[in-house]
Amino acid sequence: MGVIVNFLTPYKLTSANLTGIASAVIMVIISTNIGLKRVSRI
Repeated sequence: MGVIVNFLTPYKLTSANLTGIASAVIMVIISTNIGLKRVSRI
């Protein structure tokens, strides 16, 4: 329930939320880089 409350209150950005967002963005960037490398190899 705490996670839902945090999403409903965007103005309350705690360090945990920032690290979660940062890790998600990093994972997306890494996955896109791997996908682009695979496409370029073909």
